[in-house]
Amino acid sequence: MTTYNLVGKTGLVKSGVVDIDINKNALGDNRAELEISLKRQTLQIKTILENSDLNSIIEDSGHKGYHLWIFLKKPVPARDMLHTLQTLEKDFTLVDDRLHWELFPKQGNIAPGGFGNLIKLPFQYHRVTNNRCIFVNNNFEPDFHQELPLNDTSLILTAPTKVRTDSAKISRALKNDVVPFNMDMMILKCSVLEEMQTTNDSACFEGTIGHSKRLFLGSQLKPFGSIGREKVHEILSKVPDYKRHKTDYQLDSISGPPQTCENMCGKQKCSNICMAGGNSPIKFAYMEYLFVFLEKQTSSYAYLDRRDGQLYFVDNEKKLSVILADVDQTRKKKTPVLKIIFKPSQNLEIDKDNKTINLFKPTIFMVREKSNKAIDLKIDTPNINHLLSNLIPVISERERFLNWLAGIMQTRAKQLTAWVFMGQPGAGKNVLLDHILKPLLGERQAIKVEDEQLKNPFNGWLQNAILIAFNEVAHDNRTRNSINSKVKAIITDNDIMINEKNVKVFTIDNHVNAIFFSNNEIPVLIEENDRRFNVVKTCGNMRKQSWFADPEQFFLDLKLELPLFAEYLINYDYDAGLAKTVISNYTKDALVDIGMSRYAEFSSHLKANDVDWFLDNMDSIFPSSNIKTLGLNGSISKDIAVSAFNEIYQENIGKGKLTKELKLYGIRPGEKDEKKVYRWD
Repeated sequence: MTTYNLVGKTGLVKSGVVDIDINKNALGDNRAELEISLKRQTLQIKTILENSDLNSIIEDSGHKGYHLWIFLKKPVPARDMLHTLQTLEKDFTLVDDRLHWELFPKQGNIAPGGFGNLIKLPFQYHRVTNNRCIFVNNNFEPDFHQELPLNDTSLILTAPTKVRTDSAKISRALKNDVVPFNMDMMILKCSVLEEMQTTNDSACFEGTIGHSKRLFLGSQLKPFGSIGREKVHEILSKVPDYKRHKTDYQLDSISGPPQTCENMCGKQKCSNICMAGGNSPIKFAYMEYLFVFLEKQTSSYAYLDRRDGQLYFVDNEKKLSVILADVDQTRKKKTPVLKIIFKPSQNLEIDKDNKTINLFKPTIFMVREKSNKAIDLKIDTPNINHLLSNLIPVISERERFLNWLAGIMQTRAKQLTAWVFMGQPGAGKNVLLDHILKPLLGERQAIKVEDEQLKNPFNGWLQNAILIAFNEVAHDNRTRNSINSKVKAIITDNDIMINEKNVKVFTIDNHVNAIFFSNNEIPVLIEENDRRFNVVKTCGNMRKQSWFADPEQFFLDLKLELPLFAEYLINYDYDAGLAKTVISNYTKDALVDIGMSRYAEFSSHLKANDVDWFLDNMDSIFPSSNIKTLGLNGSISKDIAVSAFNEIYQENIGKGKLTKELKLYGIRPGEKDEKKVYRWD
């Protein structure tokens, strides 16, 4: 008598089985030798089950091998039992190439009214040998149990629901009878497959993880038929335990749709699969190298080269045909019309529903999920911490910068504030950009713009950037107003005008976050009560620091620490309000003063009733005691004001000129105690 291990009506099972058998092509081999291998294999798997507290009973199948039965106290979903056995299977080791095993139930679910695969119940007679199938002990002697060991259902793992959903999506794709054709593209776009193809370290295919990799490899390449099978042999042939017939057997045992990314990477999908809108590398196997479309705004032909991710325009159809022929492609009957956008909030590259092609490319760090991992920068990323400490020595200001950067990583949006790094050369400003910000945000999306480019009327560099580092910026009075208005717009405006040579001016969404690097005394003009700029003074040259004794090793360590630093930023408790609020410190106050005209500066300190500033900046020859004694309580004698101004700025102006200039800043003439004064609120 046989039983169906899975019935479709309930989808439940009360047992699981590992069926250990001799391969059909080995049935003629020495049976005594095979019997030894069968027993070794059975006990090896039984031990793996016991290590997970699952009790199993050995049954002599009556012909080619043994069954390991796992009985449960209560029924469980078949998908959970299958998932449990598949998880444990990763630790099974084949002791003889002439053997194999199968898992029951074979399906996670069956259509209502359907049945799963048959397996013979214990104590039946085998049809071929007429041998009775009885339970045996670990010495393979008859063992008639008075009571079956029943396992608690808590030992059965719950199958991830998402895997079933993803598999169903892929299954529907495969049912369209469209055969995957671009194996090279699939391997190029999947870092797991690419590593398996290029690695010379056979250890990566060993152990539980290595076994999972082999199954993942076979799952992705099997749909390509004989070509895919040969690719599997090519990749695994460098592994010491590789055997062709064993690999073929494992490939033959693979069924169902290709595995999803979750099987290898968990919830941490790579940026490539996020941009493709897929769940498995097989998605790339259905893609051609060049994606051709008509650009909506310019009515020009363009194509996306999926190999390098770059967009190219073509000025006529004849050239396009030549380009396609070079990669063995032909024109489609219908060419999609798409609008080019740069939308950091969206991962999907080609959105056929909304008819857009997105030039924003999230980095692998930007698509990470939040984790509960506690990361200490001093301990876990010491070199990155050294660099940040050298650039932003004040701890509270450094925390504000980390919050700002975390906001960009988490929201991919403008933070509406910018950071100015002032300091001598060699402090690490460009190291921050090249080794931290560019890898985090994208090499082409975090760019450096020189001072002359900022002054130039053409600003095409603003396109397709999420961060711009303005390098060696220096403010001067000649370009004061034009530069100031440009910078304001870049930092806060939601859209911005683009002016390129020989192209009509057009408007784009502005996603740029800005930082400024400068060795100059006045990098940017900062006005009083500014709400845009955070200003920090860096420490000295990194080469004088002990942690930078070996630059080559330092840069290597930065690269190794970067994934953990990215995880720190993704997990950071981001405060949007703080990110959009600027810090106040002595460095910024001094920059505000330097950037002011002398009349603006003089007026601001009058209105602040800042007696100390006057005392600090006036020569001792001047009788400053008048100001010190009288104070500044909303007014100052005109005579004292003129004398103070001329002393501080080494000028020789009269009351008329000073009165005219101060009026522009809200300082008005008046009288107090029958004396001529300047007044302010």
